[in-house]
Amino acid sequence: MQVTEQQYGELEKVYTMIGAVVLALAGDGLETTRLRIAAFIREELAKTDEWSPGMKTVMLNAIDTLETYPDQEIVELHRDGDDGVL
Repeated sequence: MQVTEQQYGELEKVYTMIGAVVLALAGDGLETTRLRIAAFIREELAKTDEWSPGMKTVMLNAIDTLETYPDQEIVELHRDGDDGVL
């Protein structure tokens, strides 16, 4: 499947946001699991109506990405130290 330039730009924003949240959580000594990160973004989204419509979309896409990907079996293989490939 070919990714359009617009889709790539949206993904880049989502991944940038996720990275920023990971660094913020880690900097505060908090757990950085994907569901914790999704919860953090959801809380930020609910705190204020100051987010632009575009930023709200990016935040919702980040939450969706974190809650649905990667597949749990792949994550468990990685965490267990198996020779599974991500």
